[in-house]
Amino acid sequence: MATGPRLDRASAVPLYYQLQELIRQQIESGAWQPGDPLPSEPELCRLHGVSRVCVRQALQILEADRAIVRVRGRGTFVAPARQASGVRGLARTLLDPGANPPTVRVLDRRAGDVELSVARVLGAAPDEILRLTTLWSVGPTPIGIGLSFFRVADVPWLDEAAVDGEDLAVADPPALVIEEADISVETTACGRYEANLLGIPDGATLMVTVSVHEADMPDGRRPLEVMRLGYPGDRVQLRFRGTPVVGPAPYAWGVRAGGVTTRPINHAGGDQRRRTHHEETAWRSPAAASRP
Repeated sequence: MATGPRLDRASAVPLYYQLQELIRQQIESGAWQPGDPLPSEPELCRLHGVSRVCVRQALQILEADRAIVRVRGRGTFVAPARQASGVRGLARTLLDPGANPPTVRVLDRRAGDVELSVARVLGAAPDEILRLTTLWSVGPTPIGIGLSFFRVADVPWLDEAAVDGEDLAVADPPALVIEEADISVETTACGRYEANLLGIPDGATLMVTVSVHEADMPDGRRPLEVMRLGYPGDRVQLRFRGTPVVGPAPYAWGVRAGGVTTRPINHAGGDQRRRTHHEETAWRSPAAASRP
């Protein structure tokens, strides 16, 4: 780190902020691995020619962001790596679990009693919608709470597999082609229920993705799933590969406690929003691989 980038004392950016960015770069580049010790505070002072106050301010930022862990009497260490995740939706996660799949446990399964805005996106009446509340975990660590909506008629395989209190597993995967998702990302404060499930403080910040996942259905391509998934920011790293598109998004979403609701976007006067399309534009299930 001594031979890496140096602090710019002529910059308007405070030295403590520059220092935390340098340390963060060492962590994100892999130069320091999870569990590795950081140099001591006196050593960081010597390496960068700054005061102890400056070093402590930098470390406080990194600790608050869960990039490092400070252990009294032992030192400062790189925090455990965050779980990398794309915004794939519940259906695709179950049908294409990948190399390190999450475990998805059903917290609540019910049909009907959903907001009209969600039913409209899925093109069905509210009493024709399946709603699943799920807890996502990797190993013993919970990484998110999901709320997924489907037409009941579209996912009989999922409706059959969903049992309150049990992990989801699909015995007979359907032939399904899941297309690109329209995604929005925002943050919210978690309530006591979410905090207890995730093992985090009440009121902690959750990163929330709200997404609409389209699929090729017998009656044409249309939304298959609407999903809201909240992640603790210190456990999950969202990864997007996409292209910004100028123009009105087909689905405009707001997030509120207890559900998902659409919000109007005013495009009058040339007001156009930017949105990102997931570059993994389509996924074909094994059962659909040979379908023309």
